[in-house]
Amino acid sequence: MADPDTAANYAFLLDGTILNGSEITLGKKPVDELGVKAVDDYTLEVKLQNPTTYFLSLLAFNPFYPQNEEYVESEGDAYASTSDHMIYNGPFTMTDWSNAGSSWTLVKNKDYWDVENVKADEIDFQVIKETGTALNLYDAGELDQAVISGEYVNQRKNDPEYLSTPNAYVSYFRMNQLRNGSDTIFANENVRKAVGYAVDKEALVNNVLQDGSVATYGFVPHGFVKNPETGEDFREEAGDFLVTDKDQALSYWKEAQKEIGETIKIELLTSDGEADKKVAEYLQSQLQDTLPGLNLTIRAVPLQNSIQLTRNSDYDLAFGRWGPDYQDPMTFLANHLSGGNANYSNLEYDDLLEEASTTLANEPEARWEALIKAETILIQEDAGIVPVYQQSTTVLQNDNLKGIVQHNFGSPYDYKGAYKE
Repeated sequence: MADPDTAANYAFLLDGTILNGSEITLGKKPVDELGVKAVDDYTLEVKLQNPTTYFLSLLAFNPFYPQNEEYVESEGDAYASTSDHMIYNGPFTMTDWSNAGSSWTLVKNKDYWDVENVKADEIDFQVIKETGTALNLYDAGELDQAVISGEYVNQRKNDPEYLSTPNAYVSYFRMNQLRNGSDTIFANENVRKAVGYAVDKEALVNNVLQDGSVATYGFVPHGFVKNPETGEDFREEAGDFLVTDKDQALSYWKEAQKEIGETIKIELLTSDGEADKKVAEYLQSQLQDTLPGLNLTIRAVPLQNSIQLTRNSDYDLAFGRWGPDYQDPMTFLANHLSGGNANYSNLEYDDLLEEASTTLANEPEARWEALIKAETILIQEDAGIVPVYQQSTTVLQNDNLKGIVQHNFGSPYDYKGAYKE
């Protein structure tokens, strides 16, 4: 992961954490100077660059899973391209999966160290984009669990098999300030704040999503991390930012029009799932109704395309989500350091996150205050991003399906104990 030749997507997680990780990913030091070594067959020693209170939770994230070096090298470019080109050390192996596939199967791993406590012999997965299709299959007894959204939630919310579980994913507007070397309209603070105040988030979650998701007015979600001294939830202590105010939105918009013109065109990038497109249409309506002269078009593309376009800064306005990699506010806030794909930059924000990672690393309360101040700058002062809602996962699930564990960081689900009665 540290080797720059690998170009690992999550190499940034080594920045400021494992000793020499930053320098190695930048090509300034050789890979063998990473602060990690095998002391013996059963002991891994890791030296940190700075005190990192969340480090153990970081190790639960996928990029840090162990890999068999001999197998990986023998597979070459074919490694992990399909389920037949992977090696497994968890409770399950995978079959019938490829990069282009929409279904796969988990099979109990007979070589797993704790195989006696793996309850399911086989678990089948299907990617079904249309909620109506999933619901029909569920009602026909062909699915044990089906994810539902929109009007289907309202129709089935009194069903005894209805289950809605909050998670730590936050959906938000990402506003790119620089595209193809030129400023976008989102380089204008008045445009960003107009968008930030314009959308009725409560109506979105109550009337469109209807899946238990809640409006949010900050980037770090509810129920995720607590003050290390007082135990107060980060979101409660930090407060609400960019609370819907259409008069305020219009005021900022009029100022923006003085600066960049009466008619403003924006393309909204989103993924092409059924619920994603409905949310995009709602956002389009809200913004155009509140901000006169705005012409907003929707560009819906497959999820991986959307991720790649935002990663390449090839968008103006994007609506997507972020879920935590580890249990700390930095997993959200570090996304918007200067140099990111939204081209947002604030030196005070950068300095606060740098202090939280270095000089304040062993001062929990001061670090906490620095992170709250940083979020305030990002959202309330700069409107660098606009959080919209915190997601819940709503499903219909057979009563006889038990033992699925949900996590709010890292891998979202654990099926080791899953079984059917």
